[in-house]
Amino acid sequence: MKPPKHVKVGPHSYSVIVDRHGLMSDMGHCDPDQGIIALHAGQCVSAMRDSLTHEVLHAALAPLNLDDELEERIVSSLSPTWLGVVRDNPKLIAWLTA
Repeated sequence: MKPPKHVKVGPHSYSVIVDRHGLMSDMGHCDPDQGIIALHAGQCVSAMRDSLTHEVLHAALAPLNLDDELEERIVSSLSPTWLGVVRDNPKLIAWLTA
């Protein structure tokens, strides 16, 4: 299954691209100025889901202009937990999005 081509984060729309040329050294990257989230193609689907969740959280925190190290600590702590909440609670997600 492919990731979505676009993700809306607050008022902003991000293009989601998958680097199939191996140009990325990280598993993902968020560029709020360009409105792009890039994902490394060499990941299994579950890792790519985690990476996209991670990068969406970076996009959500971008307006706060946090210190890079602090932002990374926050995002790295929240992303696997939030992905687990989404996966494990489909009724919650259905209720929130109704």
